[in-house]
Amino acid sequence: MKILIVEDALLMAKGAQMILKAHHHDPEIAFTPSEALKAVESNPYDAIFMDFGLPEMDGLQLTAHLREMGYSGLVIGLTANIEKFTLEEMKQAGLNTCLEKPFNPKKLYVLDMSPDQIDFDIKT
Repeated sequence: MKILIVEDALLMAKGAQMILKAHHHDPEIAFTPSEALKAVESNPYDAIFMDFGLPEMDGLQLTAHLREMGYSGLVIGLTANIEKFTLEEMKQAGLNTCLEKPFNPKKLYVLDMSPDQIDFDIKT
């Protein structure tokens, strides 16, 4: 599965990339929303792991923008501050689900589901 990790923290991004590679996925990293937009325009990603606290625009704004551009794959939120956001805000932005940081590899089962199969809830 081709995956884009949108994360501005180098260690977190590299850690997620290492975990995803170990599970036989093909992860790439975008450190800024601008990089993410360029990557999505030129690559067919099956899923995006989206940090909420990004420079330029937050992950919810970037997700909404990607959805407006026509991206229909999975978008999985990643945040250490999950209590700052409501489920409604996440749904409206276009997230399929959200994983709390630190990233737990046991939650990768969501990658085996199509976007319309995921019952949105918080996966801690």
